[in-house]
Amino acid sequence: NTSGSSIALTSENVTGPFAIQTNTCSSTLPSNTGCTLAIVFQPTQSGSASGVLTVVSGQGTQTIGLNGSGENPATDTLAPASLNFPSTLENTASASQTVTLTNSGGAALTGIQVQTIGDFAVVNGCSYSLNAQSSCTLTVQYTPHAVGAETGSIVVTDNLRSQTILLTGTGTAPPTDTLSATSLVFPATVIGQNAPQQMLTLTNSGDAALDQLNIQAAGAGFSDSNNCGNSLAAHSSCVITVTFHASAAGSVTGQIDIVD
Repeated sequence: NTSGSSIALTSENVTGPFAIQTNTCSSTLPSNTGCTLAIVFQPTQSGSASGVLTVVSGQGTQTIGLNGSGENPATDTLAPASLNFPSTLENTASASQTVTLTNSGGAALTGIQVQTIGDFAVVNGCSYSLNAQSSCTLTVQYTPHAVGAETGSIVVTDNLRSQTILLTGTGTAPPTDTLSATSLVFPATVIGQNAPQQMLTLTNSGDAALDQLNIQAAGAGFSDSNNCGNSLAAHSSCVITVTFHASAAGSVTGQIDIVD
């Protein structure tokens, strides 16, 4: 009020998605003073919105147009809600799987933090903030340190809430290549004849196949045959049959080379 006399104030009102948050005006505004109306915008939907501030006083009615634009709040949708990893050899990293975090709102999602529990590791491609209408990826690997089924989780926290992704996997024992004996002794054998055959058993007690298997006898007069093939299945055995053919007088030594 810049005049030399007081002004009677009748009312102050707003329309639309607006509200008077603070009003320091009373029923009378003395001369050479002022009062304050603090207006807040409270959108109920996205898009443009308008309203009017109306002040009625002893000098008449005044209006001020109000405009604002509402936007949808941030979202934090995680998918999928769980990951199941296939059987994985102990102390070996699995193939990666991914979880997607999507913000379909109109504002940035902030405060993003990611933690893992169990024998699982995550690469966080989301950083601390995720822009509106965008997605980011969490890349997860499973490295079991024990044999058997286990569970873990990823906890994703942001400015809206905390969410948990369930993780499951099974650690398996690596293949083994255990021989039933470390040496074979053949009896004295007439030159030109074969000694009685002797057997070795090769056992794979692991949970995975023993691959790239190659068996070969070395040494004068020694030979072998086997039913092992190039791969020995998990929890199975095969037999190596060793033959000694005496071709000269005197002792001889040889060996069975097993490569896998």
